[in-house]
Amino acid sequence: WVSTHAPVRSGGCLQCHDPHVSDKPGLPAAKPATCVSCHPAVLERMKTDRFVHGPMNLGDCRLCHEVHGSRTPGLLRRPATELCTDCHSDVLPPPGTPEALQPHTMIPEGQCGRCHEPHSSANPRMLRQPAGRLCQGCHEGKTRSFHEAKGFSIYVCAKCHDLHRPT
Repeated sequence: WVSTHAPVRSGGCLQCHDPHVSDKPGLPAAKPATCVSCHPAVLERMKTDRFVHGPMNLGDCRLCHEVHGSRTPGLLRRPATELCTDCHSDVLPPPGTPEALQPHTMIPEGQCGRCHEPHSSANPRMLRQPAGRLCQGCHEGKTRSFHEAKGFSIYVCAKCHDLHRPT
């Protein structure tokens, strides 16, 4: 495994399992710890953020995460691009799309989390920061003078650029 859940790594199986009492598959404890029991910061953010990822609204972390261990970082069920595009298939162009119309390189590289929060966000589209500020974090030196010289705002990138489906 590339990532192992902390209770598994430390031998804390009894936090979630009760092998001597449970008669259910997987031997869950009568009241197993929930994910937010050990990850309270995720729950706190969900209380204040305006936007919450669908699986989090359903309360089922297992839609995206493995419980014990995973071959991918963050206990993800599959590599990020595959996992995210199961539901967000519109971010990938159809096969044969010309190079100039390919999405931002981070998408096929499985780095959705560099721009998007996985659980909840204060920003639309689950962005880590407001859109323009987020883009400027990587592109500030490369694009500022060009855009300002043309009279464009450097903080409204999405007005002209669609990073998922460029046109």
